[in-house]
Amino acid sequence: MVFRVVFAAGLVLVLMAAIANGAVLRRTGLTGSCSIVRSGPAGAQLEACRTGWFGGYPTLASKGCSVAGSAGKDEYWSCPPNTTTP
Repeated sequence: MVFRVVFAAGLVLVLMAAIANGAVLRRTGLTGSCSIVRSGPAGAQLEACRTGWFGGYPTLASKGCSVAGSAGKDEYWSCPPNTTTP
C-alpha cells in the first residue's frame, strides 16, 4: 500500500516537472511555438510561429520583433539581432 502511494506521488512530481519546463506542452502542440526560418547576414532573424490549443500564437514583441506577415498556419516575425525564441 505504501509503495503505491510513493509511486503515485513520484509520478505526479515527474509530470509536474515536465509541464513546468514547457517543452512537453510545445512539442505536443498545446501551446504555441516559434522556430527560426532564416538568419540574415547581420544576425537578424525571421521566425515562424505556430498557434497552439491554448493561447493562440506566441508574441515576440517583448523581444523587439515585429510582425512580418502570415501564410497558412504560420505567423512570421522579423527579429533584430541577438533575440531568442520562446
